[in-house]
Amino acid sequence: MPSYNEIDGIPSHSNVKLLVGILRQEWGFDGVVVSDYFGIDELRKLHHVVSNKEDAARMALDAGVDMELPFPDAYTSLTAQVKAGRIAEARVDQSVARVLRMKFLAGLFDDPYTDPGVAEKITNNAEHQQLALRAAHEAITLLKNQSNLLPLEKGKYKRIAVIGPNAEELHLGGYSDNPGRGASVLQGIKEKVGSSSEVVYALGCKITESEPDWNADKVVLGDPGLNAKRIQEAVKVAQRRTLRF
Repeated sequence: MPSYNEIDGIPSHSNVKLLVGILRQEWGFDGVVVSDYFGIDELRKLHHVVSNKEDAARMALDAGVDMELPFPDAYTSLTAQVKAGRIAEARVDQSVARVLRMKFLAGLFDDPYTDPGVAEKITNNAEHQQLALRAAHEAITLLKNQSNLLPLEKGKYKRIAVIGPNAEELHLGGYSDNPGRGASVLQGIKEKVGSSSEVVYALGCKITESEPDWNADKVVLGDPGLNAKRIQEAVKVAQRRTLRF
């Protein structure tokens, strides 16, 4: 699945070097490339490299995108474009073959029916939670560790200041849905050190004044004046002064 962004000015959904040269030829990937949701039409709407869906479909297909998600939109024009000679039929056949191969490997032609109960049973089970935790531990990247503060040790610090717009609230992102569990940075630190250290907190600033909302159409950026006051309060916390809200 290509990303929504551009690399050196080339949208990933139309990047032949990325999806063919690197992914397939250099790395040897032989699977199916699917578009990110509406990523093909965004070649027209967001990146403005084409003026219509037909050109977007042809550009994405030429770049190696085999299937359009979440449903056929721009790719509905492929049949007509093949008949008009704008796209080689062999190129469409290549993507169709990849998709059919994936379905054969998944066993869909042997047993096309699924049991929804199985999905409910295994989703978010203990084994998968442990795997997710392991992946999180192994994927953590520490950018800076001033004064060797980390890892935290109980009783080593009298007072710990936690400052930042993402410290108090748990932001998992839109694709995480609502897993029913999780801990914010502030909560995690409090639970880690317990009563051995005083944990103080300040917002510091806000990235947006509006609440984080996956479906929000309007986003209000952080107010510079309010952020200046928030930063002052954070400085007080960092200097171990009394914080007043």
